[in-house]
Amino acid sequence: MIHSDGAEKDFRLSGRSFRKRRQDFITAVSGERPKPLQTWAVNMDGTLYPPKQVVARVTGFNDFTSHQANAVLRRFGFEPYSITSEEGFRSSQLGDSGTGASGESAQQAPDRRLTALREAIQFASNRPDSTADDVLKAAEEFETWLSR
Repeated sequence: MIHSDGAEKDFRLSGRSFRKRRQDFITAVSGERPKPLQTWAVNMDGTLYPPKQVVARVTGFNDFTSHQANAVLRRFGFEPYSITSEEGFRSSQLGDSGTGASGESAQQAPDRRLTALREAIQFASNRPDSTADDVLKAAEEFETWLSR
């Protein structure tokens, strides 16, 4: 869904008033490392973030629920989705046709990548000397294997 970045909108969050633009949300987390995803995710310019992290960064305020953060993000045209629900993840990734130019459905690559990352984390958790680079390398290898 494409929205004008320049349109300011008012919103209230736990009794506080804010006035922001869609681009403010993207800019607030640009270059920031996402916190671990637990239940909800939102795509901010190609990176998945927890919705509360995004809203907290743009408002400087952190006393609100995930439900409230999701409502704010939806107001600005973002589409938070549940990562604990396979259907929620898939529906957030599908385009109009549900397939890309390669014929691969829009959810297959992100599903495969997420599965590979989860498996790599599990694999590395059994090896106390593993580094983040080890996890990423294992995830890449798992993803390659899954895509066969």
